Amino acid sequence: RITMSLGSMNGRTGLRNSRTDADALQKGRDAFQRRAWGEAFSQLSAADRKSSLTPEDLVDLAQAAFLTGRDREGGDLLSRAHQAFLSRGNTQPAARCAIWLAFTLLPNGESAKAGGWFSRAARLLDGQPDCVEKGYLLLPDGYRLFNAGDAVTAHEKFAGGSTEILYVDVNLYVMQRTGYGDKPGLIYVLNNRGDNWNGRMVTTKFHNASFVPEAWWSKTDMYCPIN
Repeated sequence: RITMSLGSMNGRTGLRNSRTDADALQKGRDAFQRRAWGEAFSQLSAADRKSSLTPEDLVDLAQAAFLTGRDREGGDLLSRAHQAFLSRGNTQPAARCAIWLAFTLLPNGESAKAGGWFSRAARLLDGQPDCVEKGYLLLPDGYRLFNAGDAVTAHEKFAGGSTEILYVDVNLYVMQRTGYGDKPGLIYVLNNRGDNWNGRMVTTKFHNASFVPEAWWSKTDMYCPIN
């Protein structure tokens, strides 16, 4: 399964008509922050039935749906969030919703629908400044090449420069691509102990730099990579 994170979306707005509605919304938001996905889905769904959620809350509700096995509901919610962001003129989060929705369709063999959502996201981002969403649009080609056995070309889709191994043992492998010209650098971490690991301090060539997660996989934290 290909997964991605929509990340934190601020600027939540929207009034509720009763204290009960507001309580359900706040409980849902609190549960989401605690990663209590079932409770978050229940409370945010209750709030949405009373009054339509903001697009940011719809994104959280979609994420809770996917993490509790409600893929159909999650897809519908992402589509709603996409349209709501467009109505508000928020192009980049609208594109991110479209991209995530496309990735949820691919494992189910719905490549045509996924391609339509990828194309929609690309049109929205055309002419926009460089952003993480444009990086996400590179992932389909990269995964296609990797699955076809062309790992070298797939790697070049994400970064350039020489490869340096920073740390390796039986459970952990850390390497960097140094980048060159307009090709970005990359840090790659392969952890063989699931979520039960302590990490390792390494020294990279990237000083005082911010990193953007491009691809990841974790059994219990699929949608929430740490920036």
